[in-house]
Amino acid sequence: MKKNCVLLAVCVVFALQIAGLTAATRDQIVLPEQATAVERTAANELKETLARMTGDSYSVVGEAQADAARAAYAVGATRFATKLAAASGWKDPEPDEIRRGTVDGCVVLDGHPQRGALYSVDSFLEDVAGVRWWNS
Repeated sequence: MKKNCVLLAVCVVFALQIAGLTAATRDQIVLPEQATAVERTAANELKETLARMTGDSYSVVGEAQADAARAAYAVGATRFATKLAAASGWKDPEPDEIRRGTVDGCVVLDGHPQRGALYSVDSFLEDVAGVRWWNS
């Protein structure tokens, strides 16, 4: 059983590296300058979970400090989210709606201002990174 868990962990890290989701060259999680508490919580959850999964470290930065070439993820109502919405023809999100996509090599995790960013991060971690949440 222990062997299988180690093998699974190695496979997940390898898959994330292939998908470009590790911090090899892109190590920033970008937030809007006036990030909400939900957006900050979502970014920190993404940072901590990816660090546990890959061993990489990410920095959470505001858009003013962000380097587009190093931006791996954009959480919340960032310029990346605005660009993705315009390209996709999206209107304002409905309550609890999430939006995911990529812009200029950056994974955009956004949604309705109330909880969308957090739901988008959790959905991304489950669907793409293979995280499973255990309920008590």
